[in-house]
Amino acid sequence: MEAINLTKLVKNKRLATIAYYRSGVIYYEVNYESNDYLFPVRLEENGNATLNKTERAITLLKYIRYAIKHKEFVKITKLWTMEHFI
Repeated sequence: MEAINLTKLVKNKRLATIAYYRSGVIYYEVNYESNDYLFPVRLEENGNATLNKTERAITLLKYIRYAIKHKEFVKITKLWTMEHFI
């Protein structure tokens, strides 16, 4: 995995959006250098905090750092596009 520059990741009010929820974990998607990445936010670590559909990446920096450290900050690979169906 290439090195992620956290300063670049959180600058310009970059947004992360909820991709899906599964078994007590919300997965956020964020775009960084023309690639989409997915990272988990475990609800048990959140207490009573509110997680919005869209959050600024800097707000989720704690979870992004944890995901990078534990190799859970995953690049999303697009396997197909609509061009495959045309």
